[in-house]
Amino acid sequence: RGAIKFRAENVGSDTMLSGIIRLVEEAQSSKAQIQNTADKVSAIFVPTVTVIALITFLASYFLGLSLQEALDRAVAVLVIACPCSLGLATPTALMVGIGRGASMGILIKNADALEQVCKIKALVLDKTGTITSGEPSVSDLVIMDSDLLMIASSLEYNSEHPLAKAIIKYSKQENIEIHKMDEFEAVFGKGVKGKINNDDVYGGNVRFMIENNIDVRDIEDKINEFADEGKTPLIFAKNDHVIGIIACLATIKEPSKEAIKKLQNQGMKVVMVTGDHLKSATAIQKMVG
Repeated sequence: RGAIKFRAENVGSDTMLSGIIRLVEEAQSSKAQIQNTADKVSAIFVPTVTVIALITFLASYFLGLSLQEALDRAVAVLVIACPCSLGLATPTALMVGIGRGASMGILIKNADALEQVCKIKALVLDKTGTITSGEPSVSDLVIMDSDLLMIASSLEYNSEHPLAKAIIKYSKQENIEIHKMDEFEAVFGKGVKGKINNDDVYGGNVRFMIENNIDVRDIEDKINEFADEGKTPLIFAKNDHVIGIIACLATIKEPSKEAIKKLQNQGMKVVMVTGDHLKSATAIQKMVG
């Protein structure tokens, strides 16, 4: 309902999309070590085969074969021995591989990177949005203060985190009014804080609450219960006391389990990283193997 001024810091060729396109183009035109080797072999092999084919033609002709038969033998030597496909197949395979990867959302920096992929022994996957869907939803509420949803939605309204979006979506369904937030601050990997009507308000994980001198001992059992179920418990507090818990649940992406199993069958170690509660992470870890 107001006016916002935006300043474009990158336009045209400097945008992220242009950078991605440029990266793919550079990757497709780069040469892998195997391609350099193929080019070196071809540089020696092609003239050698051509000379052998010429010798075959001359020897066959002077040994009494007809011109047609001598030519057939020379062409046979060229077709079978000449490594033209070696020089063509490698760059073609690289270009197709990098292009196919880009169409599937996999950006390959250069041809050397593609060549090194076969040597990968471990793969690190982020949990939210990769193994699980990027759109979690509110699953449980522990209300210890009637202002819980108002404070939670007002706090999370300024955050870009997927869990924040889940809370905002739920609050809209419940017709919760969002209040003006002062001194808003997002602390990466921990939570958010600010002021509403001169009250200090906080939302985040256990560590964030402890750092802000908020006692969470009375709700530890409930936090652990949610975490054991694979849910992410977010604690909300006003001034120095807890006002409730909102638990969010992210569904596992359908192909995740199958993809992880395939990677493991190839002898690869698959590791999950997350800023989530340890028990929530362990529950997801067990679900996807």
